[in-house]
Amino acid sequence: MHRLFSQRSSRHRKRLRQWGLLLTIGLGIAGVWLGWLPTLARHPAIQQRQAAFEARGIDPAAMFYTELELLDSPHNRLRQWQCESPDALW
Repeated sequence: MHRLFSQRSSRHRKRLRQWGLLLTIGLGIAGVWLGWLPTLARHPAIQQRQAAFEARGIDPAAMFYTELELLDSPHNRLRQWQCESPDALW
């Protein structure tokens, strides 16, 4: 009888630990989603980048590979420079 009670108690403690772990992970995700990310979004560098995206007509929430050509990458700057000065490198 004592052994049966001990097994139930062990399973109960294990289940409580699992629920505690799930709750801790959930609270961590909620903290990042509701606390850290909004704080990061108010950072001036992030706001400038978002304004630059909006000025180019890019929705940063729904960026697709087809919109990547609009980004200011070194490859795009080189391509633009080559169009402006086609004889510059040869």
